[in-house]
Amino acid sequence: MRRVVRIGFALSVACVASAAGLTSGQRDELTKALDVLSSQNDTASANTMGKALLDTDISLDDWSDFFKTFFDDHAFTTAQASFWDYAIGQAGDSGERIATISGLASTAALRKALSQPKTSSGQAHGSAWNAAVWLQKLATELPGQNRQQLFSAFNAALQGECNGVVPSSGMQRVQNMDNMRVGIQLCLTAAEFTARNEDGRTAVAAAMGLQDPGRTFWIRSGAFLLDNNYLNKAQVRSLGSLAEAVPSSLHSVVAVAVSQGLSLDPSAGGFHTSAQIISIQPIAMGVATDPAEWLQGLPRPVAPLFTIRAAQQYVRAIQQVQFHKRPALGLRLAGIIQSAGAERAGYLLSNSIPSGRYVHSPAALMPDTAYLWFIDTENTFRQAMELFNVPIKEPVDEFLLFADMMTGGGGSSVLFHTDPRGIVTFQKAAVGRVALEGIQPPGIVAPIIPSAIAGTQYYLNAIQLRPRSVRFKLDSLGHAAELIGP
Repeated sequence: MRRVVRIGFALSVACVASAAGLTSGQRDELTKALDVLSSQNDTASANTMGKALLDTDISLDDWSDFFKTFFDDHAFTTAQASFWDYAIGQAGDSGERIATISGLASTAALRKALSQPKTSSGQAHGSAWNAAVWLQKLATELPGQNRQQLFSAFNAALQGECNGVVPSSGMQRVQNMDNMRVGIQLCLTAAEFTARNEDGRTAVAAAMGLQDPGRTFWIRSGAFLLDNNYLNKAQVRSLGSLAEAVPSSLHSVVAVAVSQGLSLDPSAGGFHTSAQIISIQPIAMGVATDPAEWLQGLPRPVAPLFTIRAAQQYVRAIQQVQFHKRPALGLRLAGIIQSAGAERAGYLLSNSIPSGRYVHSPAALMPDTAYLWFIDTENTFRQAMELFNVPIKEPVDEFLLFADMMTGGGGSSVLFHTDPRGIVTFQKAAVGRVALEGIQPPGIVAPIIPSAIAGTQYYLNAIQLRPRSVRFKLDSLGHAAELIGP
């Protein structure tokens, strides 16, 4: 719960006197006030800070100089963050300026904390952590120019200080767990500023001093590879091809973590981000997928299990984003599970799954489908058609739903192939949809299934596959009833 500080400055803007910069007396007064606010709520100290914050004749450069001196012997604390949070909320039209000033405070504290010996602990780690968390919050809230100014200050604070702190692949191995936590949060904060902008990612890589392969992974995919040098070259090469093949527009993954290398799992919580973190298992590259997952009579391609399990983690992230944006995907998923039931023969991946898996865990169906889809999408379609001709028709529905999820609502899906070395390649495939009316969710309760949905739903029923396109007639419930050609 946010601690409330009662501040009078929001009502006294007109009473603020103009001054050219900060006098020595003001600096002393503000130092005392912020020192008190570093550990406790105090109305008098808050008002002292508040009046200065509203004085526009005190420039951002003046504040930056003040904070550099203040944080030479102070830490950025949670009590300070509480003050800044409340001050911003009370400042009305001045809120953005005060938020920017708070960012200058946190970047000054971060710079000082990161400059301390990497073997130190205690106050420096706490200050760096609190500053990184506060900056992550600001990165989600500040607009345009103010955000860019803060990003520049953040990058400046990182310069030359991230080796032994950031556990990105190719960097010096992080030994200290306090450093590790700070380094991971710094990555998440950096991603908050710039994960979707390649120029920004390049600037972060330079500021952090990222080394390959982690540097290239981050710049090309928009996600930090946090393995603390645990993965081998073949694993990193495979993972890089996967991260680049999966459209970043479908998910918000900004960190791929290997908990065995970090001695913690960032995806389990405890870090601050508005995006997604996935954790992968460092399975040996010599371990292959099970060829028995393909039907007899079909080709039985295999791929490194490491790559396919990582792809399934990406698909879990994609499902979380896409099913939230497009409730009709959850509606179609529920219809498939209701129709196929508990028997595993009604699904594409039927050899190793237990009966009733999807009835009990609807969210497992799309990641399980990814097992085959990422090995070879076109062979997955052959499998669906073999079952369709039995006739077991739900696997075609499953294929079409997965294809739709991978469109992001657009006009093309993504087909994949993974070779025995774990290198993932892809191609775009045009899709088509048909309008359906009156479909309602069956009695399956799960977070990804809407409880109610109204209006026209558009179900994917056509996709371009080499060497031809295929189109299905759907029945009134949205199930594939007949292959009707291109």
